[in-house]
Amino acid sequence: IFNTYGELSDGELLRRYGFLPTSSRNPHNSVTISFKELFAACDKVYGFENPRFVRKKVFELTNEGTTSRFKVHPNGRPSRKLIAIADAIFSVEEDDTDEEEEEEEAFELEKKDTRANEITEALNLVAIRALTPGKRYPTARREAFKSIQTLLDHESRAKPSQVNFRENRVDRRRVTMALRVRLSELKTFSMLRKWLRMGRMK
Repeated sequence: IFNTYGELSDGELLRRYGFLPTSSRNPHNSVTISFKELFAACDKVYGFENPRFVRKKVFELTNEGTTSRFKVHPNGRPSRKLIAIADAIFSVEEDDTDEEEEEEEAFELEKKDTRANEITEALNLVAIRALTPGKRYPTARREAFKSIQTLLDHESRAKPSQVNFRENRVDRRRVTMALRVRLSELKTFSMLRKWLRMGRMK
């Protein structure tokens, strides 16, 4: 009999079940971007005249909602669904303003390049925000790594007879696991920026 928790990232395993895999490599690791984060970035890039209308229209077209989240793979590659939703957000505003315009093949190609640039810029904004201390995460990648090392060093030096350490051991383990997850997620956002700089959206 095999027990499986499903194809969950380290973050989801820790959040739902309170543990991390013993292996440092989880093939299902990823970070998720909320619809709210994505929409705010798209709005900053495009400057929607009526954000409420655009948001409502996207919900109708995609069956997504404010609680929806979209994956970025560990190598930095955005999931197809994430790209599709970003495309839908920009399309709503564009369709509302250009619906009577006749489109030729050359214009279609130009529009495709423009859309790729808009999605790239929006995802880059999301990644920059995630990597900025105090925004998505309270600390930066370097500080998270230092915190883990401090906890591990303290644990290796502590004696079993130290009452305070024994009382806080579970809390230290939880903090260490949470920091491990944060490091993994910050690394993925860094990889996303690298993926975008390589122009792979086009």
